[in-house]
Amino acid sequence: MTSVDTPIGLHSAATECICSALIAVEDLLKNSNLARLLFEGVVQLQDPYHMSVAMQDLEKSTNYCRVFTEMAESFLEPMITTPNQGFGDLRTLELLLMCIGHHHYEVADITFNFWNRLSEVLYEENNAEIINVFRPYIQRLIIALCRLCQYESTMEGLPEDSNDFEEFRRQSVDLVKDVEFVAGATAIVVQMFETLKGLGANSSWEVAEATLLIIGAVAKYVDREEMSAVPQVLQAITSQPPETHLTMLRSSMRLIGEFSKWINFHPEFLEPCLVFLMRGLHHLQLSTSAADSIQKLCCQCAEHMRSQFNGLFEVIRSIDSLNISLRACLNLLKASAMILSHQPLQIIPEGFKQLCVLQVEPLNKIVNLGDIKVNRDDKLTDPIVWLDRLSVIFSHTTPEVAEGQVHPCRDVIVQVWPVLSNCFQKYSGDSGIIERCCRCVRYAVRCLGRTSCDLLNPVLSQIVALYQDHPHSCFLYLGSVLVDEYGYESACVPLLLNMLQALSVPAFKMLEESNGLQNHPDTVDDLFRLTLRCLQKMPIAFLQNPVAKNILLCGIASLSIHHRDANESVTKYLMEFIKFANDKPESQEFSTRHSLILDMLKDYGQALVQAVVKASIDLPNSLIDNSAEVVYELSLVDKGWMSQWLQVGLQSLHTQSPGGAIIATPQQLEEFHTAVTNAAKSKAVCHAFRDLAKLYS
Repeated sequence: MTSVDTPIGLHSAATECICSALIAVEDLLKNSNLARLLFEGVVQLQDPYHMSVAMQDLEKSTNYCRVFTEMAESFLEPMITTPNQGFGDLRTLELLLMCIGHHHYEVADITFNFWNRLSEVLYEENNAEIINVFRPYIQRLIIALCRLCQYESTMEGLPEDSNDFEEFRRQSVDLVKDVEFVAGATAIVVQMFETLKGLGANSSWEVAEATLLIIGAVAKYVDREEMSAVPQVLQAITSQPPETHLTMLRSSMRLIGEFSKWINFHPEFLEPCLVFLMRGLHHLQLSTSAADSIQKLCCQCAEHMRSQFNGLFEVIRSIDSLNISLRACLNLLKASAMILSHQPLQIIPEGFKQLCVLQVEPLNKIVNLGDIKVNRDDKLTDPIVWLDRLSVIFSHTTPEVAEGQVHPCRDVIVQVWPVLSNCFQKYSGDSGIIERCCRCVRYAVRCLGRTSCDLLNPVLSQIVALYQDHPHSCFLYLGSVLVDEYGYESACVPLLLNMLQALSVPAFKMLEESNGLQNHPDTVDDLFRLTLRCLQKMPIAFLQNPVAKNILLCGIASLSIHHRDANESVTKYLMEFIKFANDKPESQEFSTRHSLILDMLKDYGQALVQAVVKASIDLPNSLIDNSAEVVYELSLVDKGWMSQWLQVGLQSLHTQSPGGAIIATPQQLEEFHTAVTNAAKSKAVCHAFRDLAKLYS
């Protein structure tokens, strides 16, 4: 590797050999002699690396960088514990920074894993003295990354988001965020500001843009008292002329959003920043970044932004005539709802109504159009556009309402419900639109909280009726939200239980079909999310209802499902169901709850354990622990029962293959049974079930 004439094939083979050796010597106490030889040899590769750069041999430069990085990873511990001593020699970092200086970003990318590991260890050590040792290296790293993140000066318009260089820039930003605590956010901003100040009037835009990118990575952590750099940066970016390169304008707009926390403490900068961002809203390619930053300002500077509601509302009123992206539109609605939430309560109803009317009127027109085919690209026929906007308004309008006070959004949402109800009815067969309708109602309910009781009956009636013919799983999810909000209200419990019974009938029917569980994992997931909420919010009423037994049987049958989310929902329900037998023994309802659950376990515990055993040898390894946890919870309720059920369950397993080969010996099964029965922690049960699965794999 020291010769410039080495063929690339041999050079790469030597690289692999050295890297393998460096990995092998990671235990430096055992391999100190080999490690010393490797270190002395690797540091001699500095000149050959420079030659590869001069000869523009990227493959060899990459090989050298791999070697330097592997050595840094192997010697990381001594660099932290004994910097500049022995294997902690910080010349290793010099080698990496040399690679970061390569003009091809692919070379620098090789080192990123090391820098991430270094930042993790330094953060965990939390030793100011050690951090001071590494600070100069991190500062140089950040300067080098800033240079590597520069675009070509000849680039026109905005870059594509999906290319490799954009991914490198994203990773660079993440890396700067990771090492920020070493260099200090304020120091980094000041350091980058000095770079900006040093640029001449005729400097190309790409240097300034890359500098803003790095500043943006740490802007939210800047000391709020910092006044030497941030004010001048904000003044410079907000005074840029419209003909500035689009990429520079976009990065400037993004940076304002990152500085929103600092701006909250310096509201005199809010007005020029808003004017600059509003200008970006009128440009399609800048509108998303502008709207993102406006939303961040509304989130961080809510009190200072209160006076901006009318201005934002005027933008929203004309939003469909602007050349604006869908995401920008939704972010502006979020921003408006956030500001509205901080207005006096007496002002909120009118503002909320104005925001909603702009979405409800076109939605109502679409619903009343008759039988017209929905065109996803046409706002005049697609209800999803308006449903999504309403969802955003409902989810981000969060005023503080005292107990017993009328919610300022209540009357408006009650008036919106008939339109949503008609939308449910018209598009009952379209799963995409119905999912959006359910989401809209979910956010409306969350917005109002328990003050939305007026909506409960009509919403329940509608989703129950529609689910009989159109069993969309989102109805089950919406049901779980309703239980979550109203399950504690005794007057609502009968309504909610009736809903559960009515929804469970078609759900069970669908899951009992051939391959029903595997074909409808969303239904399994949402059904058990709903029943878990029922168990948590109204346990006695739920457990006394006949549907609880059917849910348990369905859960036992569903243990075999391979879909991750569905399997986790099933096992989570079963674990909570079993836990509830012994949960909160001091509560008045304990004896009733305990008795109800034990009665069901006596009847179906054997089937449950048998299903767990069978599932554990069929499921993917990543799901075995879920089922094992169910058995562990059973052991906490009654270890004797669990042991007996497990013994019977093991007897049902086949111990030989069709060809007569032994799969599991009686001794192995007995050892498994003993391990599970005697386990003091759930982890031991999980290990035992994994070992059982290996026998049958």
